[in-house]
Amino acid sequence: MAPRLNIDGITPDTLDWTCKVQIVDISRARLSLEKKTRFQNLILEDEEQQQIRAAVYGDDIDYYAEKLVIFDTYLISTARLEIPLLPPVNLHTATFVSIAAMTPAPNAEIDIIGVVLRCGPSKYAGRTQNRCRELTIGDDQHNQFLLTLWDDFGEIEGTELEAQMESGKEFPIILGRNIGVSGYQGLSLQTRFNSTIRINPTYPQALQLISWAKTNKTVLSGNVSANFTRSSTTVIVNPMHRQVISIAEIKSLASVGVFCVEAEMSISDDLQKFCVLECSGCKQKKRTKDRKQFDCAKCQRKTTLVPRCTFQIDLIDGSGSTTAFISGDPAEKLLSMKAEDIFHTTCVKNQLLCVDQTQQMLSNRLFYIQLRKSSWTSSPVTQSSLTILCYTEKEHVSLPTSSERSIKKAKSLDANEVEMKATFVESESSSSAILIEPPTPIKKQ
Repeated sequence: MAPRLNIDGITPDTLDWTCKVQIVDISRARLSLEKKTRFQNLILEDEEQQQIRAAVYGDDIDYYAEKLVIFDTYLISTARLEIPLLPPVNLHTATFVSIAAMTPAPNAEIDIIGVVLRCGPSKYAGRTQNRCRELTIGDDQHNQFLLTLWDDFGEIEGTELEAQMESGKEFPIILGRNIGVSGYQGLSLQTRFNSTIRINPTYPQALQLISWAKTNKTVLSGNVSANFTRSSTTVIVNPMHRQVISIAEIKSLASVGVFCVEAEMSISDDLQKFCVLECSGCKQKKRTKDRKQFDCAKCQRKTTLVPRCTFQIDLIDGSGSTTAFISGDPAEKLLSMKAEDIFHTTCVKNQLLCVDQTQQMLSNRLFYIQLRKSSWTSSPVTQSSLTILCYTEKEHVSLPTSSERSIKKAKSLDANEVEMKATFVESESSSSAILIEPPTPIKKQ
């Protein structure tokens, strides 16, 4: 009889073995990239809760369809059913706070579980114009991420999620395995070819999250209406769950990533253009003021240029100051103007944009600010930039007067002159001054 081994005891050189496993995940059958081979992925877990991916191919998928049942237990050398193990209790998923500290890598993959707060419409995006759907998912600590479902994930799982969201009954829970971490718009998540998505799984952690979502349905509904606009959200991490560091520390760090600071904000230069033109498809910035149609080399089609609000903003705390970029919808909200109006003023009429009122509203206010530090090498020098991912006002504070600062600050208005409510604004880009990333992450296999 073949020796009974656990997963870690099996190697390519092990010729005769038997392993008792439980099926903890089964994906739907799919076609390979070449559209020639039909396959189905399974996640198997042994008695030591070690997991491994298995695959069933071709006609075997239909043959084993009724025999392979999720949470049933098997001896895989003989495929016969034994007394089931207890339902799995350990989902080795990454927390949203830990994801926010990750650096995107081409081959990095994680498992996630979250509440679906928003399900966007199906659309074509990316350089190759693949079909996709964008979700906003959250955890029980009110942290949120953007998850892009590519191709048939958006068509099948995305359509099912959309139907559940439209019913208005409950917020669905999803378990994603082998999910990629993208640098799109600062940090976001996306499916890959070997990913699996399960809706409302029966793991204990998922059941707890379902119960939490039901209890907090009103709060979650409010979060969606308050925090989400026409632009997708990439990452919102509750400031309470992140360590606040000083600007001086961020500047001294060689590593890139997401950091949280408490600082004042002030527009760096009143003479900025506050607007750029970019391709409506790939979002590549164009150095022109002409909005006529053109042939985009990246999109490989005729397209138009659209304006996008983007500018530099100074951040100041007790340790020093630095400059960061803010773009898209949060930049428009800060200026209380749309990109189209900004373009018309600065590029069509060639007038300076008046930002005095914005400067006054920012004066003497302290913010929690999440920053994404990025770097690139321009031989032989490595350069870095900071992008505001999101911010929320902390409190009204008494700070030094303008004469004590090195940057220009306007006099603050009296309380009866202007009202600025506490806001929470999410960024739609992590672009530096040089690169403008596409509106949806580039599809990775």
